[in-house]
Amino acid sequence: MKLSNWKTFVVVAGVLSAGCQDLVVDNTNNPDRDRALSAPGDVETLAASTFRDLYNRLHSSQGVYDLFTVMGDAFAGTYANSGALELSSEPPVPFNNNPLSDPHTSASRNIWEPLHKGVSSSNDALAAIKSGLKIETGSPVVDNTNRTFIWSKMWQGLLYGHLALIYDRGMIATEDTDLSNPTALEYEPWQDVMAQAFASLQTAIDTATKYNVTIPDTWIPSKTYNSAELVRIMNSYRARFLVYGARRPSDRAQVDWNKVIQYIDAGITQDFGVTLASGVITSGYMSRLQQTGTFSAWGDYKMIGHADVSGNWQAWLAKPIQDRTRFLITTPDRRITGPTPTSSGSYFRYRADNIFRPERGTYHQSHYQWFRNAGRTNSGFLTLMSVDEMRLLKAEALIRLGRQAEAVPLINVTRTRTQRIGTTDHPGLPAVTVTGVTQAADCVPKTKAGACGNLLDALLYERMIETYALDTFISWLDSRGWGRLVPGTFLHLPVPGRELLTLGRPNYSFGGVGGPDAAE
Repeated sequence: MKLSNWKTFVVVAGVLSAGCQDLVVDNTNNPDRDRALSAPGDVETLAASTFRDLYNRLHSSQGVYDLFTVMGDAFAGTYANSGALELSSEPPVPFNNNPLSDPHTSASRNIWEPLHKGVSSSNDALAAIKSGLKIETGSPVVDNTNRTFIWSKMWQGLLYGHLALIYDRGMIATEDTDLSNPTALEYEPWQDVMAQAFASLQTAIDTATKYNVTIPDTWIPSKTYNSAELVRIMNSYRARFLVYGARRPSDRAQVDWNKVIQYIDAGITQDFGVTLASGVITSGYMSRLQQTGTFSAWGDYKMIGHADVSGNWQAWLAKPIQDRTRFLITTPDRRITGPTPTSSGSYFRYRADNIFRPERGTYHQSHYQWFRNAGRTNSGFLTLMSVDEMRLLKAEALIRLGRQAEAVPLINVTRTRTQRIGTTDHPGLPAVTVTGVTQAADCVPKTKAGACGNLLDALLYERMIETYALDTFISWLDSRGWGRLVPGTFLHLPVPGRELLTLGRPNYSFGGVGGPDAAE
């Protein structure tokens, strides 16, 4: 079976009721695919599409961002799309992996299928090159074989890395996999999927180090990228994968933090992202976070509450869940509010209106909405990975390694940064020291008990604020490693139920208080 048919590789159980008979189902929808994969321009176009397979999951798939926007307790909302209300309410319910269940399983499929499609496209391009095809394109004609190889290997790795972050297992296939046998693919644990991601990225980096190529600005709609810049992007993603891959605090403690530092030091030196443009590339995720309608998402007090110095947050936490209602935050952090609790900050805006449905839980309601992108959804630069994020990941690595003094200046970069609201500049927060936040009545962050935070608390607060909305998954991924998820929240997704049914495999799932692979 050809690599291009991997997306249609299914095991059919003799009409599912007559035992397990393995069949290969060929792809009859694309009869010209073999011919297309012998045409250099078509192969290059196929390879170039892989960035969108990931970007669309992060920013343009409502069935994904509806759910994960609120799963990490950075955002709150009462919209029920894609199981968002059920799976972000307290106590959390198990993820319903019944293949006939919507909206839960549709959210899972909306990630699984496109990311595997992207892997398949990368595999197809790499297989064509392996077979001897020269990717000679352009006018005048230029040999872009190395460019297509590096790009395809890079995205093979990045897509597998994201699958490993999100799912408990996955199938692994590369351009070297023999798919002529229907049993060639089996589900492998996420750790093995992540290992494949790192292997693919290493090959891409090794090749990019040998050959200087230029990626057109249409492949990632923002700018052209040369080999050195691609290597930096891949290294920063490797740092992300190591840190965010941890499912529990015990796993986070075992991360190779020296390796994290190595990757970050060799990583991005400017923010990585896209330039939004109507009709070219836009962000539904940005619309969800910043809109004014019923389906908007607002700042969850479980995160931004750390900024409050009035005691209102601790009083809110002390109430039974169903008795919690929105409150005003008093804070010196001008990212959250202006000089008064009812004025907007540089990252969040104050809203007096209350559009959330109270019968769905007033504890989801908030006065503050993230507005750092100033409402833009189809114009301007959209950051997908920031230098600030990398700096704060490195700070965690240093603290974990007992090098607190080296972490302090990294944390203070964003913490003490001047904040502009309108045309007025406001001072940042006081600098932290190796012992943490300076003791004061108005210290930020506050712990749940109302004390001034230590150095790790200050780092976590900075990370929550500065990585807010970089992509759909980060708040959930980072919170699970810190142990901040609400008990019962699933730690990863299962293989989509519809695929399990088609393959004749037992269904399974995660989450629910006391359930399998659920936050404790």
